[in-house]
Amino acid sequence: MSSRTPHRARSESSENAGLGRPDPGLEAVLTRVEQSIASERGVRAWLRSRSTSSRVVSMCALVAVLALSHLAWARRADWAVYPAGRLVLIAAVHALAVVYSIRVFLAPLTEPQRPGRASWVAGLLLLPVFAALLPELHTTPADQLETSASVRAAASCFFYGGLVVVSVCAVLWCADRGGRAWLVGALPAVVGAGLSAYLVLQLHCANDNRVHLLLGHASIGFAWLVLLLGLRALGLAFQRSK
Repeated sequence: MSSRTPHRARSESSENAGLGRPDPGLEAVLTRVEQSIASERGVRAWLRSRSTSSRVVSMCALVAVLALSHLAWARRADWAVYPAGRLVLIAAVHALAVVYSIRVFLAPLTEPQRPGRASWVAGLLLLPVFAALLPELHTTPADQLETSASVRAAASCFFYGGLVVVSVCAVLWCADRGGRAWLVGALPAVVGAGLSAYLVLQLHCANDNRVHLLLGHASIGFAWLVLLLGLRALGLAFQRSK
């Protein structure tokens, strides 16, 4: 694999630190990442060796393809009557949040960790909640009205969104170089995947019931975030028990 990525990271390390010599701790991390990339073969190795901008653009493009495929072949049943301005606004806001989350997740290892960034990224999960609390439009097709507030309908969307989350996280993992603390590194990936799932469901599901939107759509990112935190807590408890 090309050594371009580690070499660039070392140059950025010196520039970011404003020193004549690189930080020893960061150098050790970069060396481990370089060795990891060099020992791999295949698509993941190729992705990890690309520049940050290339990886971000590639991951955002894959999410866009996922969303547009639903728009083309599995669009919401009330497409003809749903207000275009509202749909565009909701989709655009969440798309920008997805891009930001992916950029944070794939940020260079040499980029300084800004205080409060993790909290800000996690706060993006409130966007689907705000969208769900918008006034109901009552555009849900007649054949969905009977189950518009049912747990079964919400569960269907929730699990479908969960498949989207798993898919997006798997793709993001392929482009991740690693080297960060586990929780800090995984948080923006989970947030970005959860928002991607909401974006897909917004284009696919015509159920406009507020309860359905909160339980089946807006809760997906929070559920996966809780799972992430739970796994982290179990990991810490296991380490202490040794």
